[in-house]
Amino acid sequence: MTRLTVLMGLRGSGKTTVGRLLAERLGTTTTATDLDDVTPTIVSLSTCAEVIEQQGWSRFRLAEAAALDQCLNQHLGGNHDQRNDPSTAPPLAVLSLGGGTPTAPGAASMLTAARSNGALLVYLHTSPEHAAPRVKSDTGDRPRLAGASELEEARTLYAERDPLYRSLADHVIDTDELEPEEIRDEIAALLR
Repeated sequence: MTRLTVLMGLRGSGKTTVGRLLAERLGTTTTATDLDDVTPTIVSLSTCAEVIEQQGWSRFRLAEAAALDQCLNQHLGGNHDQRNDPSTAPPLAVLSLGGGTPTAPGAASMLTAARSNGALLVYLHTSPEHAAPRVKSDTGDRPRLAGASELEEARTLYAERDPLYRSLADHVIDTDELEPEEIRDEIAALLR
């Protein structure tokens, strides 16, 4: 079985919700990690918003890349033999990326290497029209792009990121018409 499942997609695609549901489905020893919870700890802050406000977007992306590297090493193990030995392999894990994580310096290469080392990369494809209302109701701490409505931001980011997400993903799941539990079940079926 795949030791690490990585979820990526636009903000509002359901990565965090689906990640938690999938971890619950896979069993009590499975961990669900949201990269947005790890990233601020890299620079000794509490939230992504604090990192962006105090240190800027460039520093945030560097911290995000460092957090990704840390999580991939933690969940995939240090060497090939360890990953293939069930008695020493890390437990099953689900990692939900931030929407822009694949754009962080070196992140695409790290994700490609993770896939080569057995991680399953899943793109939760969401149209901007479906992502925008979810972002609007999101109480998260990530600031929007300056001056952009939720829909304008979603359209801009979709145009920029959809090709990258698709190039990195093992599987693409169209989420617009699916409930989180249905997305979870589709990913769980991939892991069998």
